[in-house]
Amino acid sequence: MYRVLIAEDEFLVRIGVKNSIPWEEYGMSVIADVSNGKEAWDIYEKEKPDLIITDIKMPIMGGMELIERIRDKDASTKIVILSCLSEFELARKALSMGVSDYILKLTMTPEEMQQVIAKISAEMASLKRPAVSGESRAQRIERQEKLLKDFLFGGLYSAEEFAALSGGTGRSKPADRLLICLMEIDRYDALKDRFNDDYGHLTEINMTNVLHDVADTYDHVQLAHDQKNRFMLVIGSPSSQSDAQFGQETETLLQHLRQVCSTYLNTTATFAISSAGSGYSQIKELHKESLLALEMKFVCGEGTTLRYSQESIRQRNGRIREALLQLEASWNLVDDSLRQALSEQLNKFLQEKRYGNTDVLNFFLRLMQVSLLTVRLQEDSIWSLHELASASVRTARTLEEAAGCFEDYLSRLVQCRAATPQWSKEVKEAVRYMELHYNQAITLQQLAKHVNLSPAYFSTLFKKETTCSPIDYLIQYRIGKAKELLLESDSLAYEIAEMVGIPDHSYFSRIFKKMTGMNPKSFRISADRNGEYAYADQS
Repeated sequence: MYRVLIAEDEFLVRIGVKNSIPWEEYGMSVIADVSNGKEAWDIYEKEKPDLIITDIKMPIMGGMELIERIRDKDASTKIVILSCLSEFELARKALSMGVSDYILKLTMTPEEMQQVIAKISAEMASLKRPAVSGESRAQRIERQEKLLKDFLFGGLYSAEEFAALSGGTGRSKPADRLLICLMEIDRYDALKDRFNDDYGHLTEINMTNVLHDVADTYDHVQLAHDQKNRFMLVIGSPSSQSDAQFGQETETLLQHLRQVCSTYLNTTATFAISSAGSGYSQIKELHKESLLALEMKFVCGEGTTLRYSQESIRQRNGRIREALLQLEASWNLVDDSLRQALSEQLNKFLQEKRYGNTDVLNFFLRLMQVSLLTVRLQEDSIWSLHELASASVRTARTLEEAAGCFEDYLSRLVQCRAATPQWSKEVKEAVRYMELHYNQAITLQQLAKHVNLSPAYFSTLFKKETTCSPIDYLIQYRIGKAKELLLESDSLAYEIAEMVGIPDHSYFSRIFKKMTGMNPKSFRISADRNGEYAYADQS
């Protein structure tokens, strides 16, 4: 039986932890529960418990000092901390000292506590390799991850040097064949919410510990935290292992990781797997393949296993093309002018043959912009609808989700247009004139003369039917065209201002910021950085 020591100064919390867990089911027994770190330290020195559950702030001796004293003695004793949300920095420091997990006192439930204890029990039962003498588990993980990243991304080692170094990290000898697997935790934001972790630090530490627990039970597996919700696994195979055995062992590992994600993180994971290479000299190319495989998640959905091949990439692009052509069939319900405008954008996109995830999201955002300009609705509610729908497309995780967002937006836009009174012949003709000559100087008098009305009557009629003045409509149309040019050309801002009929660059910048919330330069930078027709980047 693994022996457990509980240190917590709040009596109800201490007794709650002690009595809410069926310790015997996890091969454990509580040998003592105490109210301060000094008592806990005395018992530790005498009994050397296998697991210590400790509060951070306690009288006489706090949890941080207790942890530091224990780690000075050994790196193997398992430690779980009890913390409050206000103790975030202390909790993070404690986790960096080799603490296995943490429990939030304010929100803990018996089920969550049992999940933590089950994980710790599994760790102790499956632990095969002792930590390097004098090195905590957290330090070992950090060192191994740094070694892998320095080799892959920093180019600090040759393949031969890395093979020698990785073989001396307490792992088995370097593998003869290997592949790269990118593991992406799905619905990461929901996971952060579950841990009440706005910045994601504790979530990342928790995920890293859990996944390393699994990876450490397999030979020839190295794991590194790649970015935010993504981990990288280097999975190797000795020459004595057949291709079938290598494939089966890899699948067993992935199933193990899926089960852990479901049990301890309550989420799914997507795996993107490269082809198999012959040694570390090919690792950079294999990493590129795994990134390409991960892009297929946009089409295939979450919780899937994606394997790289040229054929799989062609199939992915074909599925995107087919889905967009099916979407076009639904446009028969809109009027001719809108259908023609949307079809022109689709044909242009298909001719470019750029099917990256960002390219597809940008395409949907462009369809939305074109739809808005074509239906010519100017009410504030329409612009609000456009912004909300654009935000939904930017955060879409799959092709199906992005297409659904656009279809819903288009349907609501058409409904709004149907509910809007038809414009008079004069207003229609004035709008057509502005959209044809927006890049030229246009005055109210010109427009009124063009439709054979007095300026005063024309202005009143236009505002009554469109809810905005003729000049406001012209400015909105010009800014819409300016956004397209900023995103689709390399022209400078002042050149674009002239192209859309606003030669005063200062005025153009002010009105652009008023309507979009940022100046033209910032708008373009945001697009470049985030892959936007308006900030989209899911690749």
